[in-house]
Amino acid sequence: VAPQSALNRSNRACPLQNKNSSRPEIHYEFDWSPKTQGLVLGAFYYGYMIPQLLLTLLTPVAARTHVGLLIAIRFIIGFVSGPMFPAAAALWGKWVPPLERSTIPPAAQTGTNFGIIITTSLVSLLSTSKFLGGWPSIFYVVGIFSCLWFIGWSCFAYNSPSVHPRISAKEKTYLLQYSSPSSKNGILFAIPYFGIFLVTIVSGQIVRRIRAKNILTTTNVRKLQTIIGAVGSSIFLITIGFLGCDHIGAVICSILAVVFLGFHNSGCLISHLDVASNYAGTLTGITNSLAAIPGFVAPAVVGAITNNNVREEQEWNRQSEYKTDHEIIQ
Repeated sequence: VAPQSALNRSNRACPLQNKNSSRPEIHYEFDWSPKTQGLVLGAFYYGYMIPQLLLTLLTPVAARTHVGLLIAIRFIIGFVSGPMFPAAAALWGKWVPPLERSTIPPAAQTGTNFGIIITTSLVSLLSTSKFLGGWPSIFYVVGIFSCLWFIGWSCFAYNSPSVHPRISAKEKTYLLQYSSPSSKNGILFAIPYFGIFLVTIVSGQIVRRIRAKNILTTTNVRKLQTIIGAVGSSIFLITIGFLGCDHIGAVICSILAVVFLGFHNSGCLISHLDVASNYAGTLTGITNSLAAIPGFVAPAVVGAITNNNVREEQEWNRQSEYKTDHEIIQ
């Protein structure tokens, strides 16, 4: 997410192109009020959250009814979860000011890793207990906590600072000054994940053929995929630092830097199943916890490098080089 977040600040690091003040007035097809626009945008976020909560609670019932119903529910949960990261990115573009975009998004994403730690331990306890029938209690407990979270989210979260009723006028003015259009953020953040989707499928099929023909061992295949993902991403991160104010080139390199990480999905992320399939969940929780450490360290390093100055191109070049070193070492 960091490359795209950095691009959101490019208009303050690079000079804006001259605009002709004599441009004709633009007339839009839908002349909606800000409140109506907020409702339209909000429907997207609620549309993917609510089905997850309800379907998680219905999972045990579906499993006892028919396996086909269970498969359908799991498919729908995965389908509605797809917009999660693009939706979060759209909100970050409106709520997170430039100097905090290297801190808040990474810190928020570490919540996923923390959740794995909690749920992994909770699943082990609930599955062996008699609480609500044993294993079904896992879905009931997680679903109930998700509903409670949703209530809090509905009370405190708003689509943009312009429609929030409780923030001060000073804070609202400050946030709106750096707010980015939702359409640009949504597209910018969605393309890399679509690319990861394609890379994961294609690389998985290639790896399957390589293993079937015994060209490489499983260990070497996993290492090769991890190296391709890390080095490929690093190359494009370095390239961003030398593009200057070439916005199109920076966007393309940013997208490719994230797309190359798709090789990790069938590389190091699958290695837990190769090492100890029975403990893959526990191992994933441990390794993801360790992987979350850069999420707290990197923002501090980036802040020190940029020295709270988003205008210095050289300092952001150093940030790209730091990120590259981290990818290669990892």
